[in-house]
This record gives sequence, structure tokens and C-alpha cells, in this order.
Amino acid sequence: MEELIIRLGDEQADRKMFNELVREIFRYLTTKKIKDIKLFQQKTGTEYSSFLDSLKFPKTMKDDLLDNDEFFEFVIKQSIKFKR
Repeated sequence: MEELIIRLGDEQADRKMFNELVREIFRYLTTKKIKDIKLFQQKTGTEYSSFLDSLKFPKTMKDDLLDNDEFFEFVIKQSIKFKR
């Protein structure tokens, strides 16, 4: 999975900002209680909207990363493991 993140980072103009975004996504998912994970995984609902609003990064960078289903599924699974 690290390979995916490296590959996605290579596609970004600002790799440092991209890495910060990845860390911020993981931090958010490990520290916030998500009540309806099913809706969140479908990228809908108020919790997902709040999540997007909390990420103070360029919209295109957020969209590129979060639209990647492989990354999104991985980071959710890892955050659930981390919380245990």
C-alpha cells in the first residue's frame, strides 16, 4: 500500500503538501468517532461533509486522493485497526 501512496504522491505538484494531507486524513479518521461508517464509506452524509470541510487543502488535491477507492478503503481499514 505504501507503493500506492508513493505513486499518488509522485503525481502531485506539491509532494510535501500531499504527504501532509495523507497524515491529516489518517489523523482525522483515528481521532473522530464516525457514527455511520457505511454512509461515510459511500462518501455521503453529514459526517463525510464535515470531514471534507476539516481538510484545509486544495480541493483538487483532496478530490484526487479521496476519489481513489483503493486509498480510501485502505485508510479506513487502517484507522479502524489503529483505534483498537
